[in-house]
Amino acid sequence: MAGREAAREQAEKERLDDIRRQELAEMERQRAAEEARRKEQERLAAVQRRREAALLAEARTWDDVELLRRYIDARRTAGTETSPDWLAWAVDAADRLDPMKRPRTSSNGSEYGE
Repeated sequence: MAGREAAREQAEKERLDDIRRQELAEMERQRAAEEARRKEQERLAAVQRRREAALLAEARTWDDVELLRRYIDARRTAGTETSPDWLAWAVDAADRLDPMKRPRTSSNGSEYGE
């Protein structure tokens, strides 16, 4: 009888150990999944910050180009001596800098890429 009782106790101990191992494994899976979710949220937030910074930079460049265009027009109409070569170069420079004349779509199809 003592041998059977010891075997039952050992079997119960092993069963409880298995349950604990399963619980610990599940807790570790949940922790890893939560960590993965957190990292993905951080990644998405960083992508969003980069996209917003790119958008603001583009808007500032557009504003600068508008200033250039006003300046070029003022030089044209002011009657100051401005060479046609300089005017052509200035207009071309403004066109090259103008974000409205450049595509904004990244290779993955999203504006202000990831």
